[in-house]
Amino acid sequence: LGISQSTHSLEETMFLLGIHPLFFLILTSKALEDCSCGESIFGLNACGGREERIVGGREAYENEIPWQVRLNECDASNFCSNCGGAIIGKRFILSAAHCFYDSKAKNVKAQVGYIHDKKASSFSRIYGIEYIKIHEGWHSNLIRNDIALLKVDEDIEFNDGVRPVCLPPGGSKNLYIGQSSVASGWGLRSEIDNYTSPYLRRTKLTILANDDKRCIKGNTVGGALYKDQLCAFGKNTDACYRDSGGPLTLVGSNHRTCTLAGVISYGNGCARQGHAGIYTRVGEYLSWIKDNTKDDECLKSTKIDFCDLRCIFGEVNGIPDELKEKNGTIQCQKGFCGFDDKSIDLCEVLNHPCNQKN
Repeated sequence: LGISQSTHSLEETMFLLGIHPLFFLILTSKALEDCSCGESIFGLNACGGREERIVGGREAYENEIPWQVRLNECDASNFCSNCGGAIIGKRFILSAAHCFYDSKAKNVKAQVGYIHDKKASSFSRIYGIEYIKIHEGWHSNLIRNDIALLKVDEDIEFNDGVRPVCLPPGGSKNLYIGQSSVASGWGLRSEIDNYTSPYLRRTKLTILANDDKRCIKGNTVGGALYKDQLCAFGKNTDACYRDSGGPLTLVGSNHRTCTLAGVISYGNGCARQGHAGIYTRVGEYLSWIKDNTKDDECLKSTKIDFCDLRCIFGEVNGIPDELKEKNGTIQCQKGFCGFDDKSIDLCEVLNHPCNQKN
């Protein structure tokens, strides 16, 4: 990701970015063992809230992207490879299926709170992996359902440099087209590089419509993207090899926190002219994430308020006759339906008729 940039102290950096010191004091004074998500001491700058001034990206500041994970896998011969990931709860990291579909959990370690790949700070920890859950629909040839969950072997300790990112709200119809986003990782700085970056890097990208010609050019599989994918583009900047599995984040709908919109999946080279990068669209997998993270205290409150029932009703509004006999008030907006009582998951009540569970 990108090019290098000189570093400043934390105080100098926050001043240059226009972040008031009071924000830092408020965040650091919070109980860091809670499950609040998407918060960085750099505020929304961490996920695209401010324009990037350097083409090609830059090194991330310490604690700027606290949900970033470096996942290292070493085999018996001590050959190691790495991918990225994002903390989403106390025990779970979200990453890409293509990174781990043939991996053994015992060979994978998760580095959190790191900005340099080999230099730990007071915020850094390394966790073992208890198990890896690859999406059941993962297809290596089509690169479909490129998403995986890794469960760490103990609760992740949250601090100023280690926090979860927010998942998109359930039933959101926002495709994020035109929205600024941030991709981050320790990958190659260009496709002709031989070595990954020792420092965590980030770059600003714009999310495009899936049928944009730059998305089609970036799709090495060929043809248009599926609805469970998204693409993002920046001139002369991109995610690259070994960034896979890392986060693509943006400013959430509450305009207060950072949301995980995508998982870095693949592309046609890196930062080629007119070629966008391809990402797994996290919002299409909320039911799958929920079903596979039920024992995580930070994810128990995740509710899928709306159920995608377009496969049955199309883009109906109001209450379809077939649902009027259900206990509780149900409303539909363009085929997304949900109970007014948000504690009830309509998808579960209807047994996932449109295959959200898989």
